[in-house]
Amino acid sequence: MAITVIEKKGQELYLKGAGTSAAGGSGSGSIVGPASYATGGFAADVATDFGLTTEPDCVVVSVKQTSSTRAYDGIWDATNKKIVAYTAGTTTEVSATTDISAVTFLLLYTSNEA
Repeated sequence: MAITVIEKKGQELYLKGAGTSAAGGSGSGSIVGPASYATGGFAADVATDFGLTTEPDCVVVSVKQTSSTRAYDGIWDATNKKIVAYTAGTTTEVSATTDISAVTFLLLYTSNEA
């Protein structure tokens, strides 16, 4: 599944970082969970989907709430480019084959390269 880009800001931000161009950026997007969750997370390629020249420096994952009861949390696994889903408020990963296709994960990234 591809990330739906909500916003992308690039060269105009100049987040002076370690990158060679010193031109940074940030962006936000959303991605829907899979119909059959795989242990270890599901793929989310932030760099490709946002058209970045390098991997982002920071990715924050949140879950869009559809009711007053939070069901899931998510974290970014930068090494494997995956979103790992957890039962809300716990350290218990969502069970394999769980259908989380009704869950929207929100992403915010920052990068020192645009």
